[in-house]
Amino acid sequence: MKENITVKGAVQGIGYRPFTAFLAEKLHIGGTVQNCGGIVKITAEGTAEALDYFARALREEAPAGAIVLAVERKRVSEETAEDGTVNTVFRIIPSGQDREDIRKELPVFPPDLAMCEDCRREMEDPKDRRYRYPLISCASCGPRFSILKAFPYDRETTVMEDFPMCPSCAAEYRHGRRRHAQTISCHDCGPQMLFSGPEEIAPDTGEAAIEASGESAVQKAETILRGGGILALKGIGGYQLVCSPYNERTVQRLRRMKGREKKPFAVLFPDVESVRRYASLSETETALLTSSARPIVLAERIAVQNTVLPAKTRDKEDKENPQSGQSVSVAFENGYSFAPSVCSDSRFLGAFLPCVGIQRLLTEDCGPLIVTSANRSGSPIPFRDEDFSGMLTNADITPDGVLWHKRRILRPLDDSVVYAEGTSARMIRRSRGYVPLPVFLKEDSRTPVILAMGGDLKASFAVRRNSRVILSQYFGDLSDYAVLQNYRNGIREDTKLFAAKPELICCDLHPGYASGRVGREIAGALGIPVRMIQHHHAHIASVMAEHGLTETVGIAFDGTGCGTDGQLWGGEFLLCRDASFERKGSLAPILLTGGDAASVHADLVADAYRVSIGERAENPLVAAALRSGVNTITSTSAGRLFDAVSCLLGIRKDNNYEGA
Repeated sequence: MKENITVKGAVQGIGYRPFTAFLAEKLHIGGTVQNCGGIVKITAEGTAEALDYFARALREEAPAGAIVLAVERKRVSEETAEDGTVNTVFRIIPSGQDREDIRKELPVFPPDLAMCEDCRREMEDPKDRRYRYPLISCASCGPRFSILKAFPYDRETTVMEDFPMCPSCAAEYRHGRRRHAQTISCHDCGPQMLFSGPEEIAPDTGEAAIEASGESAVQKAETILRGGGILALKGIGGYQLVCSPYNERTVQRLRRMKGREKKPFAVLFPDVESVRRYASLSETETALLTSSARPIVLAERIAVQNTVLPAKTRDKEDKENPQSGQSVSVAFENGYSFAPSVCSDSRFLGAFLPCVGIQRLLTEDCGPLIVTSANRSGSPIPFRDEDFSGMLTNADITPDGVLWHKRRILRPLDDSVVYAEGTSARMIRRSRGYVPLPVFLKEDSRTPVILAMGGDLKASFAVRRNSRVILSQYFGDLSDYAVLQNYRNGIREDTKLFAAKPELICCDLHPGYASGRVGREIAGALGIPVRMIQHHHAHIASVMAEHGLTETVGIAFDGTGCGTDGQLWGGEFLLCRDASFERKGSLAPILLTGGDAASVHADLVADAYRVSIGERAENPLVAAALRSGVNTITSTSAGRLFDAVSCLLGIRKDNNYEGA
């Protein structure tokens, strides 16, 4: 008998077609499998028993990284050949399109996947032809969303079309575990790591005078890191800055380069065991660290003294630069082995593991490394070669060397940040490793295609069709022009890629938000309605959606958000029913002055609270402004209350960075 089978979910980019073909061959099932838009379509011919097992295995035995949402079967024919035999030839055929299915639901596509254990073993095996190949990948791992141009997912619809396969890779593409692995490459045919001095990269084009390539380029980069220098590295989602976490002078130099005074840096470790020397890890945190997303995980720091560094980093004893010292104690005054300014005042360490081969090689050879986006604080991560070269020309970023490759990155992706709360993971920044996996809501085919614009800080957007919501990656603060341009481009590219032409725009109620302005522009161009959403109601509604609630009392403690009365809200008690809410209470309102400066300088807010209870303000100008009503606004913000308490207790007078 013969069936048509449709598999829906994250079933492209993870080796699902080779898995299907192998399964069919094992069960003596004939037919074909192909990518169609965002789904997989199969024709299968075999016995009833074999087809039943086949359909179950398509869901239950799917390869790592797959998310199978549905396996739909439709019987085509009950007939077999006259002699009772069935066709047993099974083929992977060229991809097709199924725009009708995409119009029903947003396609599910995997994010960039961390290097798998099989690839790691190959990369570290001197006998393997991909030994120390820094961009190694297979059907189960490697870049996905960052290199995708269009559906269906094939080599020619990714940037890997720039790299024709060598005969060896072409043979592996037809057979074995790299069968139909679209990112397949090697030392002979794939993108290579290149080393350039920062002054040798031309502006506007990103073209560079290449000093070294391949293993020689990696060795030059490692020499810089061991010597206390700062390396620029082109990773999966953009350019990053890398340096030793043991050298205080190097870390301080990195802070000056980025304009980042206090915000902690994340540290990349070669493996979980090395993380445990610096932070206590729960089972949940360990699972997050080793997941295919490879996020930055915030874990409690522990004191470490007399650290012995990996043998490969011991060139000579140098107490000023412990990274290159031999069995040197790297304990500092604060009792932690890393330089004091790595984590600053935070009790947490942001730790993560390599997601790509080059990161594994660098940490294996040089030990733990600070890895941070190669941009000035507040600006977006540079992901195009010409963007990064422009930064070098403007002297914003001046590393000691650049380790890069010529594989294009189509969209910027910062590292995701999470922390564990018991057995649950809490997302702080959702980006590489998670985007564009959707969030699933209750199915409602009557819901229009919605584009939700989000806020201006830590900006992102979302697209909803029916039960699926695709959240974009983190972009940053939309007050930065380059961030705003990335945000606009992201909306344009994602709505096109996922065939999701908006039918309704949702914006924040604040009339001055850049995200709202962009949303109104899109709505005007498409002739569609705009719905304004109160900021704190949106916070509570998101939790309601997550837990399937239709009614709740929500408490939203936040920095600021425009209220329905035109004032700043931020400490709200809302009774929410379905899509409506009533404001039942709030923190006591306070008259603030200073505009946006009040969210940065806590002493302005402290003086406002002093004046409100009849005490004398430390700054007479603040008191005068409050009395005369100059540049004032009423606020119920919990964030501003916390700022005032911090100042009054002598903890901190200024916000050095915008927290999570």
